[in-house]
Amino acid sequence: MAIKVLSEHFTCINVDICGYGRAPEVFDKKHYSFTDEIDRIKDTIEAIGLAQQPIRLVGHSCGGAIALAMAVKLPEQIAGIALFEPVAFHLLKEGCTSHYQQIHDFAMHLKNIPNDQAAQAFVNFWNPEGFFQALPDKVQRQMANYMDKVHLDFQGILAETYQLHDLASITCPALVMVGKHTQPVSKVLSNEICQHLPNAQMVELSGGHMAPISHEEQVSKQLVAFLKA
Repeated sequence: MAIKVLSEHFTCINVDICGYGRAPEVFDKKHYSFTDEIDRIKDTIEAIGLAQQPIRLVGHSCGGAIALAMAVKLPEQIAGIALFEPVAFHLLKEGCTSHYQQIHDFAMHLKNIPNDQAAQAFVNFWNPEGFFQALPDKVQRQMANYMDKVHLDFQGILAETYQLHDLASITCPALVMVGKHTQPVSKVLSNEICQHLPNAQMVELSGGHMAPISHEEQVSKQLVAFLKA
């Protein structure tokens, strides 16, 4: 819905994160970082001749964390940024150490168990308990196959070094959305990010971390209204 409406007003570019969708696999897993993702986004923008145009970034979860990191590095090029629960968990080191430790320990736990068990723990963390078990077997296997990339996502997330005060450089309008029934750690982080962005508004919507899928219409309406303003 959002893409259809936004395409009437903007050039919309969907960029899959490495290892998902149509994106290539990570080439250098040992040194993977969000710089790899940001460079791919920049290359895509340049390839279609929009490198000098203002950019509005939209991202959910890990995509939101990548969008935020890109905005920190290129604030002068970003005309707006809309995030749904960006998982920039490294920012929790500053004053939210117990939440940071929770995520760090969770990431290590996932890495130390078989991928089928890790997929169950990961999916159920972001959804109601038992959600993974209710998925078709084929989808469960697909999620398990993605876990190697999920481990790399955590690697990229926790390796970021910018701090909360660096968000002050992102002066463009910003929208931070959060699900009413999401994990407390995600609410805390989204609130911290919103407080440190100089021109941001925070909106709580129905659903949880996966509201862009489970409550697509309300998230899309909020997003379209923000970007068209």
